[in-house]
Amino acid sequence: MPPKTGVDKEKGPYDRKGTVIVLPEEMGYSSNKVLALGLFFVFCNILLNFDNGALPACLTEVMEDLDFNKLTMGSLGSYVYAGFVVGSFVNGSIFVNYLSYK
Repeated sequence: MPPKTGVDKEKGPYDRKGTVIVLPEEMGYSSNKVLALGLFFVFCNILLNFDNGALPACLTEVMEDLDFNKLTMGSLGSYVYAGFVVGSFVNGSIFVNYLSYK
């Protein structure tokens, strides 16, 4: 059975796996920067969900207005997932170079 979460007097708070939890303030980050980064990710998720939810509902009108065929519309829809692939490589390199812990 994994250990419960808690606080060790010497090491500080830890999670179920026993990993010590370090708060952003303890790492030298201000809470304003953490909040701004969190809001940025929320904004990006709103844009991605709008792209995957609202636009497919009006594809027939877009196809008629821009005089696109089904192959072109399918290609435009797949560019989102190509962006996810490219973004995964970019984010991976960022996370490797800038560690989230000290």
